[in-house]
Amino acid sequence: MVLPMRAANGVTISVIVPIYNVEAYLRTCVDSILAQTHKDLDVILVDDGSTDECPAICDGYAARDARVRVVHKANGGLSDARNAGLDIVASPFVGFVDADDWVEPEMFETLLTLLQDNDSDIAVCNFSYVSATEGSTDAPSVPHAVTLSQRPAMRLLLRDEIVQNYVWNKLYRTRLWDGVRFPLGKAYEDIPTTWRVFAQAHSVTLSPWVGYHYRMRDGSIVHLPRLEQQLDCAIAFLDRYEALADAYPECEGKMALGVVRAMEAVWKIAWRNRALAASDRAPQMRRLAAFARHHANDPSLVTYATKRGVTGKARLRLLSKASRPAYLATSLLEHAYRTKHPRSSQRTGECISRSA
Repeated sequence: MVLPMRAANGVTISVIVPIYNVEAYLRTCVDSILAQTHKDLDVILVDDGSTDECPAICDGYAARDARVRVVHKANGGLSDARNAGLDIVASPFVGFVDADDWVEPEMFETLLTLLQDNDSDIAVCNFSYVSATEGSTDAPSVPHAVTLSQRPAMRLLLRDEIVQNYVWNKLYRTRLWDGVRFPLGKAYEDIPTTWRVFAQAHSVTLSPWVGYHYRMRDGSIVHLPRLEQQLDCAIAFLDRYEALADAYPECEGKMALGVVRAMEAVWKIAWRNRALAASDRAPQMRRLAAFARHHANDPSLVTYATKRGVTGKARLRLLSKASRPAYLATSLLEHAYRTKHPRSSQRTGECISRSA
Protein backbone atom coordinates (compact mmCIF):
# COMPACT_ATOMS: atom_id res chain seq x y z
CA MET A 1 0.00 0.00 0.00
CA VAL A 2 1.29 3.47 -0.90
CA LEU A 3 -0.06 6.48 0.95
CA PRO A 4 -0.83 9.26 -1.55
CA MET A 5 1.58 12.10 -2.14
CA ARG A 6 -0.16 15.28 -0.98
CA ALA A 7 2.25 18.05 -1.97
CA ALA A 8 3.74 16.96 -5.26
CA ASN A 9 4.01 20.41 -6.79
CA GLY A 10 7.51 21.83 -6.51
CA VAL A 11 9.10 18.67 -5.09
CA THR A 12 12.71 18.61 -6.24
CA ILE A 13 14.37 15.69 -4.48
CA SER A 14 13.01 12.24 -3.67
CA VAL A 15 14.70 10.45 -0.77
CA ILE A 16 14.20 6.69 -0.56
CA VAL A 17 14.53 5.06 2.89
CA PRO A 18 14.34 1.22 2.96
CA ILE A 19 13.18 0.08 6.41
CA TYR A 20 13.21 -3.25 8.19
CA ASN A 21 13.04 -3.69 11.97
CA VAL A 22 15.09 -0.63 12.93
CA GLU A 23 12.70 1.03 15.38
CA ALA A 24 15.57 2.11 17.63
CA TYR A 25 17.17 4.18 14.88
CA LEU A 26 14.36 5.13 12.51
CA ARG A 27 13.32 8.39 14.14
CA THR A 28 16.89 9.72 14.15
CA CYS A 29 17.14 8.91 10.44
CA VAL A 30 13.81 10.41 9.34
CA ASP A 31 14.14 13.46 11.58
CA SER A 32 17.51 14.23 9.98
CA ILE A 33 15.92 14.09 6.52
CA LEU A 34 12.91 16.23 7.40
CA ALA A 35 15.24 18.81 9.00
CA GLN A 36 17.00 19.44 5.70
CA THR A 37 17.66 23.04 4.74
CA HIS A 38 16.33 22.09 1.32
CA LYS A 39 12.63 21.82 2.09
CA ASP A 40 11.25 20.58 -1.24
CA LEU A 41 11.42 16.86 -0.51
CA ASP A 42 9.49 13.72 -1.38
CA VAL A 43 10.47 11.32 1.41
CA ILE A 44 9.58 7.74 0.49
CA LEU A 45 9.63 5.42 3.51
CA VAL A 46 9.54 1.81 2.33
CA ASP A 47 8.46 -0.52 5.14
CA ASP A 48 9.78 -3.89 4.00
CA GLY A 49 7.51 -6.06 6.12
CA SER A 50 8.85 -4.90 9.48
CA THR A 51 7.61 -6.83 12.52
CA ASP A 52 8.47 -4.15 15.09
CA GLU A 53 7.04 -0.63 15.50
CA CYS A 54 8.49 0.69 12.22
CA PRO A 55 5.17 0.54 10.28
CA ALA A 56 3.42 2.68 12.91
CA ILE A 57 6.35 5.08 13.11
CA CYS A 58 6.26 5.52 9.32
CA ASP A 59 2.52 6.16 9.27
CA GLY A 60 2.93 8.71 12.06
CA TYR A 61 5.42 10.70 10.01
CA ALA A 62 3.11 10.59 6.97
CA ALA A 63 0.21 11.88 9.08
CA ARG A 64 2.28 14.81 10.36
CA ASP A 65 4.27 15.83 7.28
CA ALA A 66 2.83 16.07 3.77
CA ARG A 67 6.28 15.45 2.28
CA VAL A 68 6.30 11.85 3.54
CA ARG A 69 4.90 8.90 1.62
CA VAL A 70 4.87 5.35 2.98
CA VAL A 71 5.04 2.06 1.12
CA HIS A 72 4.02 -1.01 3.14
CA LYS A 73 5.09 -4.25 1.47
CA ALA A 74 5.94 -7.85 2.22
CA ASN A 75 9.55 -8.48 3.16
CA GLY A 76 11.69 -8.80 0.05
CA GLY A 77 15.08 -7.54 1.19
CA LEU A 78 17.00 -4.30 0.82
CA SER A 79 17.13 -4.39 -2.99
CA ASP A 80 13.40 -4.98 -3.31
CA ALA A 81 12.66 -2.13 -0.90
CA ARG A 82 14.86 0.33 -2.77
CA ASN A 83 13.33 -0.78 -6.07
CA ALA A 84 9.83 -0.20 -4.69
CA GLY A 85 10.86 3.36 -3.90
CA LEU A 86 12.44 3.92 -7.30
CA ASP A 87 9.25 2.72 -8.99
CA ILE A 88 7.23 5.65 -7.60
CA VAL A 89 9.80 8.46 -7.81
CA ALA A 90 8.38 11.46 -9.65
CA SER A 91 11.09 14.03 -8.90
CA PRO A 92 14.02 14.97 -11.16
CA PHE A 93 16.55 14.09 -8.44
CA VAL A 94 16.78 11.10 -6.13
CA GLY A 95 18.90 10.04 -3.16
CA PHE A 96 18.99 7.19 -0.68
CA VAL A 97 19.38 7.03 3.10
CA ASP A 98 19.53 3.74 5.02
CA ALA A 99 17.15 3.67 7.96
CA ASP A 100 19.80 3.26 10.67
CA ASP A 101 21.98 6.12 9.38
CA TRP A 102 21.50 9.89 9.49
CA VAL A 103 22.47 12.93 7.44
CA GLU A 104 23.63 16.47 8.10
CA PRO A 105 20.92 19.17 7.73
CA GLU A 106 22.65 20.67 4.67
CA MET A 107 23.34 17.41 2.86
CA PHE A 108 20.77 17.50 0.10
CA GLU A 109 20.99 21.26 -0.42
CA THR A 110 24.76 20.95 -0.73
CA LEU A 111 24.58 18.05 -3.17
CA LEU A 112 21.89 19.74 -5.27
CA THR A 113 23.93 22.95 -5.46
CA LEU A 114 27.03 21.03 -6.52
CA LEU A 115 25.05 19.14 -9.12
CA GLN A 116 23.31 22.17 -10.60
CA ASP A 117 26.26 24.59 -10.45
CA ASN A 118 28.48 22.12 -12.29
CA ASP A 119 25.79 20.71 -14.60
CA SER A 120 26.60 17.22 -13.29
CA ASP A 121 24.47 14.10 -13.22
CA ILE A 122 25.70 12.85 -9.84
CA ALA A 123 26.98 14.70 -6.77
CA VAL A 124 28.91 12.84 -4.06
CA CYS A 125 29.73 13.94 -0.51
CA ASN A 126 32.03 12.26 1.96
CA PHE A 127 30.73 10.20 4.88
CA SER A 128 31.78 8.94 8.30
CA TYR A 129 31.79 5.46 9.79
CA VAL A 130 30.25 5.70 13.27
CA SER A 131 30.83 2.95 15.82
CA ALA A 132 29.49 2.83 19.36
CA THR A 133 32.84 1.47 20.54
CA GLU A 134 35.34 3.17 18.24
CA GLY A 135 33.78 6.57 17.58
CA SER A 136 33.60 8.29 14.18
CA THR A 137 36.06 7.98 11.29
CA ASP A 138 35.80 9.90 8.02
CA ALA A 139 36.16 7.90 4.82
CA PRO A 140 38.93 8.77 2.31
CA SER A 141 37.92 11.56 -0.03
CA VAL A 142 39.12 14.17 -2.50
CA PRO A 143 41.06 17.15 -1.02
CA HIS A 144 38.64 19.67 -2.53
CA ALA A 145 35.49 19.72 -4.64
CA VAL A 146 36.08 18.59 -8.22
CA THR A 147 33.96 17.73 -11.25
CA LEU A 148 35.02 14.79 -13.38
CA SER A 149 33.84 13.57 -16.74
CA GLN A 150 32.36 10.09 -16.97
CA ARG A 151 35.52 8.06 -17.54
CA PRO A 152 37.69 9.52 -14.73
CA ALA A 153 34.72 9.26 -12.36
CA MET A 154 34.19 5.63 -13.31
CA ARG A 155 37.88 4.91 -12.76
CA LEU A 156 37.65 6.23 -9.20
CA LEU A 157 34.51 4.17 -8.56
CA LEU A 158 36.13 0.98 -9.87
CA ARG A 159 39.12 1.52 -7.59
CA ASP A 160 36.62 1.81 -4.68
CA GLU A 161 38.85 4.05 -2.58
CA ILE A 162 37.97 7.75 -2.88
CA VAL A 163 34.61 7.02 -4.52
CA GLN A 164 32.96 4.00 -2.96
CA ASN A 165 30.25 1.72 -4.30
CA TYR A 166 27.76 2.80 -1.64
CA VAL A 167 24.59 4.22 -3.15
CA TRP A 168 23.64 6.50 -0.29
CA ASN A 169 26.12 9.41 -0.06
CA LYS A 170 25.11 10.62 -3.51
CA LEU A 171 22.43 12.61 -5.30
CA TYR A 172 21.41 11.48 -8.78
CA ARG A 173 19.42 12.80 -11.67
CA THR A 174 16.51 10.38 -11.64
CA ARG A 175 16.77 9.62 -15.35
CA LEU A 176 20.03 7.76 -14.71
CA TRP A 177 17.97 5.03 -13.05
CA ASP A 178 15.89 4.34 -16.15
CA GLY A 179 16.35 0.62 -16.72
CA VAL A 180 18.57 0.21 -13.64
CA ARG A 181 17.38 -1.61 -10.51
CA PHE A 182 19.02 -3.41 -7.60
CA PRO A 183 19.39 -7.20 -7.96
CA LEU A 184 16.89 -9.15 -5.91
CA GLY A 185 17.90 -11.70 -3.31
CA LYS A 186 21.57 -10.69 -3.24
CA ALA A 187 23.75 -9.11 -0.60
CA TYR A 188 26.12 -6.25 -1.53
CA GLU A 189 23.56 -4.95 -3.99
CA ASP A 190 25.44 -1.66 -4.44
CA ILE A 191 28.41 -3.32 -6.18
CA PRO A 192 26.52 -4.49 -9.30
CA THR A 193 24.31 -1.38 -9.38
CA THR A 194 26.27 1.82 -8.75
CA TRP A 195 28.65 1.39 -11.69
CA ARG A 196 25.69 1.00 -14.05
CA VAL A 197 24.37 4.39 -12.93
CA PHE A 198 27.83 6.00 -13.20
CA ALA A 199 28.11 4.60 -16.73
CA GLN A 200 25.15 6.76 -17.76
CA ALA A 201 26.42 9.99 -16.17
CA HIS A 202 28.24 12.53 -18.34
CA SER A 203 29.93 14.08 -15.27
CA VAL A 204 30.19 13.60 -11.50
CA THR A 205 30.99 16.21 -8.83
CA LEU A 206 32.85 15.10 -5.69
CA SER A 207 33.08 16.96 -2.37
CA PRO A 208 35.18 16.19 0.73
CA TRP A 209 32.45 17.58 2.98
CA VAL A 210 31.02 14.94 5.34
CA GLY A 211 27.24 14.94 4.97
CA TYR A 212 26.32 11.31 5.67
CA HIS A 213 26.87 9.17 8.78
CA TYR A 214 27.01 5.40 8.38
CA ARG A 215 26.13 3.63 11.63
CA MET A 216 28.20 0.49 12.22
CA ARG A 217 26.09 -1.77 14.40
CA ASP A 218 26.05 -5.49 15.13
CA GLY A 219 22.70 -5.99 13.45
CA SER A 220 23.75 -4.40 10.17
CA ILE A 221 27.38 -5.38 9.67
CA VAL A 222 28.34 -9.02 9.46
CA HIS A 223 31.15 -9.26 12.00
CA LEU A 224 31.24 -13.05 11.54
CA PRO A 225 30.51 -13.11 7.81
CA ARG A 226 28.07 -15.67 6.46
CA LEU A 227 29.20 -17.68 3.47
CA GLU A 228 26.16 -16.79 1.36
CA GLN A 229 26.72 -13.07 1.80
CA GLN A 230 30.46 -13.17 1.20
CA LEU A 231 29.92 -15.29 -1.91
CA ASP A 232 27.43 -12.72 -3.23
CA CYS A 233 30.13 -10.10 -2.73
CA ALA A 234 32.81 -12.09 -4.59
CA ILE A 235 30.47 -12.88 -7.49
CA ALA A 236 29.43 -9.21 -7.72
CA PHE A 237 33.09 -8.18 -8.03
CA LEU A 238 33.70 -10.93 -10.60
CA ASP A 239 30.67 -9.91 -12.68
CA ARG A 240 31.86 -6.30 -12.61
CA TYR A 241 35.35 -7.35 -13.66
CA GLU A 242 34.01 -9.34 -16.61
CA ALA A 243 31.73 -6.49 -17.68
CA LEU A 244 34.30 -3.68 -17.49
CA ALA A 245 37.89 -5.01 -17.64
CA ASP A 246 38.15 -4.60 -21.41
CA ALA A 247 36.54 -1.14 -21.40
CA TYR A 248 38.73 0.09 -18.51
CA PRO A 249 42.10 -1.66 -18.92
CA GLU A 250 43.73 0.90 -16.62
CA CYS A 251 41.55 -0.48 -13.78
CA GLU A 252 41.86 -4.16 -14.68
CA GLY A 253 44.45 -4.94 -12.02
CA LYS A 254 42.54 -3.14 -9.28
CA MET A 255 39.31 -4.90 -10.21
CA ALA A 256 41.07 -8.29 -10.28
CA LEU A 257 42.47 -7.59 -6.83
CA GLY A 258 38.97 -6.81 -5.58
CA VAL A 259 37.80 -10.22 -6.78
CA VAL A 260 40.72 -12.01 -5.11
CA ARG A 261 40.33 -10.24 -1.78
CA ALA A 262 36.62 -11.05 -1.75
CA MET A 263 37.47 -14.67 -2.62
CA GLU A 264 39.82 -14.89 0.35
CA ALA A 265 36.96 -13.96 2.66
CA VAL A 266 34.85 -16.71 1.09
CA TRP A 267 37.53 -19.41 1.15
CA LYS A 268 38.49 -18.88 4.77
CA ILE A 269 34.94 -19.55 6.02
CA ALA A 270 33.79 -22.05 3.36
CA TRP A 271 35.38 -25.03 5.12
CA ARG A 272 32.62 -24.85 7.75
CA ASN A 273 29.99 -25.70 5.12
CA ARG A 274 30.24 -29.45 4.55
CA ALA A 275 27.35 -29.41 2.07
CA LEU A 276 28.84 -26.70 -0.15
CA ALA A 277 30.19 -29.07 -2.82
CA ALA A 278 26.69 -30.42 -3.45
CA SER A 279 24.84 -27.10 -3.17
CA ASP A 280 23.61 -24.77 -5.90
CA ARG A 281 26.46 -22.44 -4.90
CA ALA A 282 29.16 -24.92 -5.96
CA PRO A 283 29.22 -23.68 -9.60
CA GLN A 284 29.92 -20.16 -8.33
CA MET A 285 32.84 -21.44 -6.26
CA ARG A 286 34.26 -23.23 -9.30
CA ARG A 287 33.81 -20.08 -11.38
CA LEU A 288 35.79 -18.07 -8.85
CA ALA A 289 38.52 -20.74 -8.69
CA ALA A 290 38.82 -20.63 -12.48
CA PHE A 291 39.32 -16.87 -12.28
CA ALA A 292 42.14 -17.35 -9.76
CA ARG A 293 43.85 -19.91 -11.97
CA HIS A 294 43.59 -17.70 -15.03
CA HIS A 295 44.94 -14.61 -13.25
CA ALA A 296 47.55 -16.21 -10.98
CA ASN A 297 50.39 -14.32 -12.69
CA ASP A 298 48.73 -10.90 -12.93
CA PRO A 299 51.24 -8.26 -11.70
CA SER A 300 48.78 -6.66 -9.26
CA LEU A 301 48.03 -10.01 -7.66
CA VAL A 302 51.68 -11.00 -7.47
CA THR A 303 52.47 -7.67 -5.80
CA TYR A 304 49.62 -8.18 -3.34
CA ALA A 305 50.83 -11.70 -2.51
CA THR A 306 54.41 -10.55 -2.06
CA LYS A 307 53.39 -7.84 0.40
CA ARG A 308 51.56 -10.44 2.46
CA GLY A 309 54.55 -12.77 2.54
CA VAL A 310 54.41 -16.53 2.17
CA THR A 311 50.82 -16.72 3.43
CA GLY A 312 49.68 -14.43 0.63
CA LYS A 313 51.45 -16.43 -2.06
CA ALA A 314 50.14 -19.71 -0.69
CA ARG A 315 46.60 -18.36 -0.52
CA LEU A 316 46.67 -17.32 -4.16
CA ARG A 317 47.47 -20.92 -5.05
CA LEU A 318 44.71 -22.21 -2.79
CA LEU A 319 42.13 -19.92 -4.37
CA SER A 320 42.46 -21.85 -7.62
CA LYS A 321 41.05 -24.94 -5.90
CA ALA A 322 37.37 -25.11 -4.98
CA SER A 323 37.72 -27.86 -2.38
CA ARG A 324 37.22 -28.16 1.36
CA PRO A 325 40.93 -28.82 2.08
CA ALA A 326 41.78 -25.61 0.21
CA TYR A 327 39.15 -23.70 2.21
CA LEU A 328 40.49 -25.04 5.52
CA ALA A 329 44.09 -24.29 4.56
CA THR A 330 43.11 -20.73 3.65
CA SER A 331 41.49 -20.27 7.05
CA LEU A 332 44.61 -21.60 8.82
CA LEU A 333 46.89 -19.33 6.80
CA GLU A 334 44.71 -16.33 7.63
CA HIS A 335 44.96 -17.20 11.32
CA ALA A 336 48.74 -17.52 11.02
CA TYR A 337 49.01 -14.16 9.26
CA ARG A 338 46.87 -12.43 11.90
CA THR A 339 48.97 -13.96 14.66
CA LYS A 340 52.15 -12.64 13.06
CA HIS A 341 50.65 -9.24 12.20
CA PRO A 342 48.20 -8.49 15.05
CA ARG A 343 48.12 -4.77 14.29
CA SER A 344 47.13 -5.22 10.67
CA SER A 345 43.93 -3.29 10.06
CA GLN A 346 43.05 -5.05 6.82
CA ARG A 347 40.05 -7.32 7.07
CA THR A 348 40.87 -9.69 4.28
CA GLY A 349 38.36 -8.88 1.61
CA GLU A 350 35.33 -9.07 3.89
CA CYS A 351 32.38 -7.07 2.65
CA ILE A 352 29.86 -5.37 4.89
CA SER A 353 26.15 -5.80 4.44
CA ARG A 354 22.99 -4.35 5.88
CA SER A 355 20.49 -6.94 7.06
CA ALA A 356 17.09 -6.77 5.41
